[in-house]
Amino acid sequence: MEIAAAVVVGAGIPLLWVWIGSLIQESRGAQSVEPSTALIMAVGIIVSYVIVLFIASAIQARSEDDEGDGPGPTRYPWMRSMRDEPYRPGTEKLSPVEAVFVGTAVVASIAMMIWFFAFAGSPLPT
Repeated sequence: MEIAAAVVVGAGIPLLWVWIGSLIQESRGAQSVEPSTALIMAVGIIVSYVIVLFIASAIQARSEDDEGDGPGPTRYPWMRSMRDEPYRPGTEKLSPVEAVFVGTAVVASIAMMIWFFAFAGSPLPT
């Protein structure tokens, strides 16, 4: 489920807006990308990610409500005092929403490295 969500967030949203941009270009009969189409695509991608973040925050809030009375608010490492208890990595698990976004970053990074090293070719003139 996490990998599917990572693929949708990392590749599905941008590819959807590229497809929408191609439909706009085709309807106008243009041969190159017009600035208005590029702006529509960029704003569409940003708005889509903002919507995804709102949905993710609603899912996380609902999952925290289901847990009931927990140990209190999460204290992130950068907000800890030097006098506070020592940070022990791996003692707290990621929430499902955090896991999806970490998975998205990992899948997108691996896909970019595969494309860069295997398929991109050299930009230098030969």
